[in-house]
Amino acid sequence: MVAIFLIQRNRHALIGRAMNDHDMEKVLHFLKNDPVVIELPHVLVQSVVYSLIVYAMIGFKWTVAKFF
Repeated sequence: MVAIFLIQRNRHALIGRAMNDHDMEKVLHFLKNDPVVIELPHVLVQSVVYSLIVYAMIGFKWTVAKFF
């Protein structure tokens, strides 16, 4: 979703007139249906939750400097 938003918002800055509207619609359709783009938010949430659980189980100190 983020990639689609950025492409739509910055369309002219990114490609100018290099692509016509029909080709741009094909690219946007591909991005909307791409499984990798669709699953990115899920993977991000799963990674953060898993990291928090493992971090707590190991017993590390809960400071921002230690976590990152």
